[in-house]
Amino acid sequence: MSVPAIAKLSHMNERMTPKKNKETWWQSHPALRMCSDRGHRGGEGKPALPKTVDFHSQLEQVCYFFKSDKPANIWKTGSSAYEISTVHKHLASSQIIKQPRWEAVALNFPENDSTRKSMPVRVERLYFSGRHLALFGFVAVANLAFEKSIVCRFTRDYWKTISETPAYYYRAARTREGQEYDKFVFGIAMSDLDEFVLNPLFFCVRYAVNGQEYWDNNSEINFAVDFRRKAD
Repeated sequence: MSVPAIAKLSHMNERMTPKKNKETWWQSHPALRMCSDRGHRGGEGKPALPKTVDFHSQLEQVCYFFKSDKPANIWKTGSSAYEISTVHKHLASSQIIKQPRWEAVALNFPENDSTRKSMPVRVERLYFSGRHLALFGFVAVANLAFEKSIVCRFTRDYWKTISETPAYYYRAARTREGQEYDKFVFGIAMSDLDEFVLNPLFFCVRYAVNGQEYWDNNSEINFAVDFRRKAD
């Protein structure tokens, strides 16, 4: 697995002042002087000094998933999340090796026919991010009540151990036969894809609303996703 590059944010604090005499330089660049005179009201014939811009050092949070970590809910910060300072130390003390690229293949994804479209909950499509090693699932649920819970249950060892991750509201879907549908999305972060080569990922989705539970388990055979190395 390739480690994402860490974006270095530098302070843009260099003042773009010409080395030549300011008055001479501006006289030799009338177009620039004209633009400056229009926006400068404090004094005549002198350009406003350029402003400096400083970026905060913590503009983004980067999560890294190492081989020792287990599959986790991508929305939560678990054992695979490291502070940027810690990651810098890790990269400085270890050799970065190029990892193979991966792709996900849905082994038994059903047709989106009229029967599935009328279900209270259904998995519409899957998306695998090879860059982030994460599988995303988009789910449509009938809007039966405001309070609802959608959970993806998955396993990597043929249901010997089970994990769950919640789905989060994505956007409203279209109304079908008078019934409104909402769309949700769940994410599963992968860490040790060597084992996934041998064992597919199986999952199903549970929809809890109004004290009732509805499942999309792909007609009781569950959804199966295989992970394969891309050909070089």
